[in-house]
Amino acid sequence: FSVSILLSVSSFGQSTINLLNGKQIKVDSVKKVGDRFVYYKPLKLKPKSIKKDDIFSINYPDGVEDFIFLPDTANGDINIYQMQFMIRGEQDARKYYHAPTATIVGVLVGAGSGPFAYYGIIVPALNGVATGLHQPHDYKRHVSDTVLTNNQFYISGYRSIARKKKVNNALLGGYISLTGSLFTLGFFSVQLEKFFYNIHPWFYKLQHP
Repeated sequence: FSVSILLSVSSFGQSTINLLNGKQIKVDSVKKVGDRFVYYKPLKLKPKSIKKDDIFSINYPDGVEDFIFLPDTANGDINIYQMQFMIRGEQDARKYYHAPTATIVGVLVGAGSGPFAYYGIIVPALNGVATGLHQPHDYKRHVSDTVLTNNQFYISGYRSIARKKKVNNALLGGYISLTGSLFTLGFFSVQLEKFFYNIHPWFYKLQHP
């Protein structure tokens, strides 16, 4: 019962730290200490901290948004309004874009690289590089509001995160599949050697002079 009360109170009083990379951190409390912000996550007693330069804004429970990011428009930085759209694009990409095709292709490439043994290690990496060269074009199906896709800053933020997710999925799928392929090929190689040896040791020696 006491846990339920704590959860409801914590949820009601939560603030949200919006990072420049699109990530969000839900916190019970946050305060500025020097050039860092110290915060407590829900139900956690140990404080954590983050650099001021990594934060875009903080949303407080009373609806106030405190903008930490201070653009230098004189030196070409985009303004707060434009940055809001870019952050929103990054957040949507993290939430809605999953890049399953990149994962599937990575798995196939990794599996196909197995027969090349150690030389095949570089193949999934090359596939990851190739994947990163192509902009995600199907993002309009994976957004919170299609109207946002008319904003160039939203698109820029969305694509930057979506591209990273594509590359990560391609590399992860590729190397997991490659590892499995190498273990499988190694197992069958041992079994094949045992098979030849069981037929006749002489035949085995012919295979291993």
